[in-house]
Amino acid sequence: MIKRIYKRLFMLVLCVCMLVGIGMPFTQNAWVQASSVTQETIDISLIENYLTEFSTTYANRIAGSKQEAQTAEYIYNEMLQMQTKSLTSAYTPVERNGETGKISFMYENSLGQVLQSYNVWFRKESSTPDAKTLIITCNIDSLSSMYTIEDGQTYEGVHASGSALSAVLSLAYALKDVNLPYHVEFMFFGAGCDGNQGSAQWLRGMTDEDVSTYFLNINIDKIAYGADVFAYTFDQDNAYAKQLKEMFSNNASLTITEFNPTWAVTNEESVAGLPYTHVGLSSDNVNFLQRGILSLHIFRGNYTKDNYTDNLYPSYNDSMEYLAEESNGMYITGIQNIATSIISLMTNDSFYTTFEHAVAPSLTWFTNYNTALYAFVGILAMFVIGCTLYYVFVAMPKAKRAVTTKRELEKLIQNMTQNIVHNVGGKNDNIEVMNEMKRQIHDASISDIQATVHETGAETMKHEADANKHAENIDNGKEESDENADTANKEKDEQ
Repeated sequence: MIKRIYKRLFMLVLCVCMLVGIGMPFTQNAWVQASSVTQETIDISLIENYLTEFSTTYANRIAGSKQEAQTAEYIYNEMLQMQTKSLTSAYTPVERNGETGKISFMYENSLGQVLQSYNVWFRKESSTPDAKTLIITCNIDSLSSMYTIEDGQTYEGVHASGSALSAVLSLAYALKDVNLPYHVEFMFFGAGCDGNQGSAQWLRGMTDEDVSTYFLNINIDKIAYGADVFAYTFDQDNAYAKQLKEMFSNNASLTITEFNPTWAVTNEESVAGLPYTHVGLSSDNVNFLQRGILSLHIFRGNYTKDNYTDNLYPSYNDSMEYLAEESNGMYITGIQNIATSIISLMTNDSFYTTFEHAVAPSLTWFTNYNTALYAFVGILAMFVIGCTLYYVFVAMPKAKRAVTTKRELEKLIQNMTQNIVHNVGGKNDNIEVMNEMKRQIHDASISDIQATVHETGAETMKHEADANKHAENIDNGKEESDENADTANKEKDEQ
């Protein structure tokens, strides 16, 4: 009997364990914790496979071309497949203007041609519904619509933009089951080589309220070729931008070179409105900065003080074969290291809490150096005019009123003095008191006069009372003397 009970209990426990094990993938526990993401999760063979696709099947990705549209369709399908391979329904295509995931737009290039391009847009929801969103971006196209590919030639576009596309797709694959405290969106922009048309069109469709839901943009550009890797925010960083570059460098799997804009300045006006431009201001990050979204722009190249050149773009050397020779086969590892560094940043414990309320550096004061100078001169002129108006209409009338008041008081004291002299016969002590009051009034400010007038008033009234009393005594004495004289004369007459 007892054995039978133990046997049934054992079978019950076994069944419960099996049910829990089967149910695990369908519960929140299917999420991989962010801290478990390591370099091994960025599959280098996946990066290589993507590079092969973009350099062969989807080569010649000219902005606004059929090849670009086909590439957008390929990326769209890859993101959908990640959703089916995910344990958590990782990525959802985003809808806009009746289109979902792959969104078309029309634009005009510099030749006046009206072309069609596509943005591919997917979103990964966080388990925290009210969290803000990080958006990771790159370009689909590899050449401007100004270019014509020669017959028999193939522009593989590995450095531009196959390397970024491969990195972003590999990132998406590695993060598909990772639970993050914020939402993540993956945006693949079309017509980037025609003046960042894709990001400009997309952001124009965003209200300020929509924009406020994004706390950061990570924009990946050309990352296959060059001696240095750069993480650029803006020429004049704010505190958030400095912290962002520092955190990314500390978590990076490779050395990040500090980009110095003076190395790479050309005289053309940039998209940001600056009277110069450089490679750090040539990508979609600028459009995010203009809408107030902090952006980390990651790119690779030989941009140093003595060598502001990119002898690979645009050229037919932008190929897997050439890059393998130039880098001794290490360029794919370089792409993997950049993707790993981005994941390390995203999964840092303090990443979201540090940048949740981040704002972009202000572009206002850097749109034009002459404008800044004119603004300074204008402010200085307004200050001088303001001081002048205050002196003319406030300070000067107040000073005149003070002088007038002093003169009136001096005149009053003079009249009082004459009155006392007349009444008391010019006694020296009273005259000296009044003269002292006149000297004090002459030397004192109006505020001093107002403060002391009450103190001197009582004394003045006392002197006036004494004078009046004295005058009354004189009058009484005179009347008494007259009475005595009358009495004396009367007595004399009687005698």
